[in-house]
Amino acid sequence: MDKETLTILSILICISPFLAILSFLAMGKILKKTRKTRKKNEAEITSQNIKTGKYENHEIQKWIRVKEHEIYIHKVTERFFISTKLSGKIKERILYVEVEYRNLSQEEEISCRRNQWLLFDQSGYSYEARTNRGAFKLYEGKPYFKEQALGFGRNARGWFAFPVSEDAEIIILQFKTAYIGAKTADFGIKEVIEQEAPNVEKARLTRAGSKDADAIINAANQFIETLPVDQISKSIILTAEMAGLKLLRATNIDLEKHNPGHILIGAISDEHYNELHNFIIGRALSFGIDIRRNQHVQIPEEAKEYTKNLIEFENTFDALCEANNIGVEFAPFVASLASLKLIPIENETEQGKLRVQLAKILFHIAMGSKTVPYPISNQK
Repeated sequence: MDKETLTILSILICISPFLAILSFLAMGKILKKTRKTRKKNEAEITSQNIKTGKYENHEIQKWIRVKEHEIYIHKVTERFFISTKLSGKIKERILYVEVEYRNLSQEEEISCRRNQWLLFDQSGYSYEARTNRGAFKLYEGKPYFKEQALGFGRNARGWFAFPVSEDAEIIILQFKTAYIGAKTADFGIKEVIEQEAPNVEKARLTRAGSKDADAIINAANQFIETLPVDQISKSIILTAEMAGLKLLRATNIDLEKHNPGHILIGAISDEHYNELHNFIIGRALSFGIDIRRNQHVQIPEEAKEYTKNLIEFENTFDALCEANNIGVEFAPFVASLASLKLIPIENETEQGKLRVQLAKILFHIAMGSKTVPYPISNQK
């Protein structure tokens, strides 16, 4: 509060405590509304100034004093992340900013935060930086700036990653001290953005092989033809465990260093497992399987045993994948599709039984993805 407000409040307290409390509550509401209006106006003015070009443009690689903060922009770079999924190519554009703070003010500590930085494009749209939580790939090789209260005489330095629209023309990096009584500094960065080489998941691309749906269907059908036709229930389990084993093989873990039957926890990334899981659920729906209550399905105990002779079928499976130009990244989709296609062969049509079969497939994929397989010589 300012001095005048405090003076008025002191007088009111002397006159009537009850009246003072009412006045205090009323002023609180007014101040809150004023703050909201001020924040809204600041945002509108900033956006309008960006679009009209009416802003003070600071250069990077120079120390700038903004209120109690001193900041330095070391570098601005741009990189495209390209990854492959079964559904197609995904492209993400990231702008990186390397910032540094120093505290040479009279303040014992100054606040250094991610939300003090915004990017603006030519149209006035703003973009916020990502945290490093769940975005480790984005910050690989670029230490994330740690938010902190910076003590007097200390410096802090690091990177922020800004996901931006692929076709946006980014022109301004803005620093803002606070939301109330804020001071800002705008940096024109359009001409200083350095291009980095695209980050392509090369290992995934080279190992993926064909992503063509027809190739996956053909390989699945061909694998089904190699399985015992009189043991459909066992074949469903075997193909599901093959899908899990191919997930495990794709990690490049040296399985020979582990004892057969050993359980490997956390070997498969959530990204790869979830991608396969979503594929299976999507195909299950297309096959007419009601999945809404699948989490409550109980699998019979006799259907939970691991297939110790699984590896006997692996060479045949690998040969079929190779013939259809399917690499190790997409081999799990072939095996899991084979599992699903075996269900109607068993003449199961009742929804309860179909859900048990689907639960069995998901259970054995998980089992196959973390169980060290038994070599042929060890099978009984």
